[in-house]
Amino acid sequence: MSAFKQTLSFLLFAACGVYAQTYQIHDGGMARTFVVEAIPVAPAALKDTAAVEPQIILYEAGAKKTEFSKRIATKQVLVELKAGADPVALAKKYKAILADSPAYAPGFHILETTSALNALALSETLRNDPSVLSAEPLLARKHQKKSLPNDPRFTNQWHLVNSGQNGGTAGVDINISNVWNTYQGSNIVIGIIDDGLDLDHEDLVANLNTNIDWDFNYNDAVPQAESGDTHGTPCAGVAAGRGNNGLGISGAAPRASLVGLRLISLAASDSQEAGALSHSNSLIHIKSNSWGPSDDGKTLAGPGTLAAAALKSGAESGTLFFWAGGNGFAEGDNANYDGYANSIYTIAIAAVSDQGLSSDYSELGACLIVAAPSSSNGRQGITTTSANGNYESNFGGTSSATPLAAGVGALMLEANPNLGWRDVQEILMTSSRKNDASDSEWISNAAGFHFNHKYGAGLIDAEAAIDLSTTWTNLGVYKNISYSLTNLNQSIPDNNITGITNTFYITQNFRVEYVTLTTEITHTYRSDIEIWLTSPSGTQSQLAWRNDDSVDNLNWTFSTVRNWGETSSGDWVVTILDNYAGDTGTINALTLALYGSDGDDIDDTWEVEHFGDTITVNNSSDTDSDGSSDYDEWIAGTQPTNAASTFAIETLSPEQKICWTSISGKIYMIEYTTNLLNGFQPLETNIIATPPQNIFTNLPPEDQAFYRIFLETD
Repeated sequence: MSAFKQTLSFLLFAACGVYAQTYQIHDGGMARTFVVEAIPVAPAALKDTAAVEPQIILYEAGAKKTEFSKRIATKQVLVELKAGADPVALAKKYKAILADSPAYAPGFHILETTSALNALALSETLRNDPSVLSAEPLLARKHQKKSLPNDPRFTNQWHLVNSGQNGGTAGVDINISNVWNTYQGSNIVIGIIDDGLDLDHEDLVANLNTNIDWDFNYNDAVPQAESGDTHGTPCAGVAAGRGNNGLGISGAAPRASLVGLRLISLAASDSQEAGALSHSNSLIHIKSNSWGPSDDGKTLAGPGTLAAAALKSGAESGTLFFWAGGNGFAEGDNANYDGYANSIYTIAIAAVSDQGLSSDYSELGACLIVAAPSSSNGRQGITTTSANGNYESNFGGTSSATPLAAGVGALMLEANPNLGWRDVQEILMTSSRKNDASDSEWISNAAGFHFNHKYGAGLIDAEAAIDLSTTWTNLGVYKNISYSLTNLNQSIPDNNITGITNTFYITQNFRVEYVTLTTEITHTYRSDIEIWLTSPSGTQSQLAWRNDDSVDNLNWTFSTVRNWGETSSGDWVVTILDNYAGDTGTINALTLALYGSDGDDIDDTWEVEHFGDTITVNNSSDTDSDGSSDYDEWIAGTQPTNAASTFAIETLSPEQKICWTSISGKIYMIEYTTNLLNGFQPLETNIIATPPQNIFTNLPPEDQAFYRIFLETD
């Protein structure tokens, strides 16, 4: 006979009331778990027979509680019967009334009970009746009136709703109108780091938060746009112009707050940049940045020491930095030559036209996250607010695409305030649409993400992003590894398309997010250099290619997101070639850094507590060799380095069920008693584990009882 180890004893279980608090109900086209909002007074307890039965309110588990997500239980149950079953007899059997058998739904019948509470109970009882195929309580719900903002210029805002106006392609927009039924950016603050705002503009003033704004050019609290400052105000309107107020336009997040952070009206130092990037980050959730180094194709520049530190600190503390990918395509520029846009702490945005094609100016780059609608040569511009209380219809560039994406970010944070910058990046990439689908440059990486050097992961989709945000589980603890190849002294073959390769052999295994490559290359004409990075899975990223930059040497850090979700272990190959004759160079050193999370299902905090890092263990490792994997030990809450520690109880539910974490392959037994003086008796034996949790519901009817659980030990 197997021995059992006692794992829980003398736990008091109080039986719950006469009705369950959670229900599985098919609602709105899908099966959902609903939770009763409050315990209602039973109708039978009402002394006044004329009193109205209290409503039973339900909300879907985990969903935001709004007037549109609320469900009200009715007295009716929709039943689907097997062929030949008699609905009249069924109604009589369960003391209900056959209210209707709609001709438009053959086989379906509506039964009516004496109360909504009884209808909920009856639906669950009917599901066990052999003549019933399905039984669902009929829930009442309020629907949203579908209306677009009443702003007179909204019909010109094709980037929000593209119906094909003015020759655009219908649907090439950010798919946002349905989102506004629930989320509009309320309680989210967007900082516009730019050349100032028109603080008196009729379509901005209602959303402006002037308590924390700042002018970093003049060091005062009034970031008012002055003569020549025509950039920040249209950016603000795109992000969070006040919508549905009967005035000009709507922003993507029409109820978000706006903070003006004036920085680029004049030349700014590294300290001033860092000041803007770090300003009030405990209050400002998002900072939109439509600026950066010159897009002339000849400039490699990025944040200074202080600004880089501010980006890192801000992102890690919860602020999202959206950044323009750049407008220098015609000059041969690349988003990866911009150290702000290619920072792992920013969210770089490309631009597409009203037809879904790459805007003529939008830079390519392996660091681009997604694309957003904006202007393009010969196509429609963006209608938004402009300086001096005006409006304009020809705003554009990645300057417009970026605050548009920032507005979507505000809706995502409203839906889930716990999202970090990495979560937002992954949600945007996961939910984006593959615009310009016939473009041959699209690839799918080994993790299933699709990428294009023109578009990142594709056209931003607000509705899909918000849907993901509401149920998102945050990515694991951030980690990185870095490897350097030094003293290479490798001559790059001149005018040779084969080039020279270097391989990084990575043995550590985790889930990749960003990858950066830092180069130290001596060359007399750096734009001759082309650089490719190939992951162990075969995904290629072009980090540098020929333009017209005649400056010497290429000492720079490039980044790519095209390996997002892939596995780190294996050979990472760097190919460097010189594709033009006449100038030569030497590779001196290369550093590859991989950023991500370990990608297993084990809690990172638990891993660090027991192993000191998040890479040592994985789902299949068994550190203490006790037959239970480290993953099972984490699920069960036991010590992964102590073979004697094999099991723990997680919880006891007050809903007529006992729940405990369980380990695959194990057997359990439950004993109970209603009086500790009388001893315990077996309730159930040979209970097979159903990891990660066993739920036992076959409890005796006593109002209270004591239970203990045993684990088979051999």
